[in-house]
Amino acid sequence: MMQFFWNGIGHRSYKFKESVRLYVVERLKNSLIVKIGDS
Repeated sequence: MMQFFWNGIGHRSYKFKESVRLYVVERLKNSLIVKIGDS
């Protein structure tokens, strides 16, 4: 039972990390576009 519980947490945190990574990439792309647009 505990093993199943820990696997669930690991899977969720992996999905969380993935969404955070995607969010950061989007933010970086947007800020780069803004910088290029300003110059």
